[in-house]
Amino acid sequence: MPYDLTGTPCNIMLMMRIRNETIVDSHISVDLIHRRKEQLKREIQEIREKIAQCEVEMSIIQSHNTTNHT
Repeated sequence: MPYDLTGTPCNIMLMMRIRNETIVDSHISVDLIHRRKEQLKREIQEIREKIAQCEVEMSIIQSHNTTNHT
């Protein structure tokens, strides 16, 4: 396996399951995996923020409805 100047593997072997249940080997760069992981972390954070905003809006709507019905 090739290594970069820091001694980190440049590629890793992953086993991926395909729809027909066969397993294939795939070389994916470690850098690509790290970049994708960071991208997913950012997307998850954005989704959490949207959920929190929706919860605030729902709370406001519910309190408004409760106030109007009493």
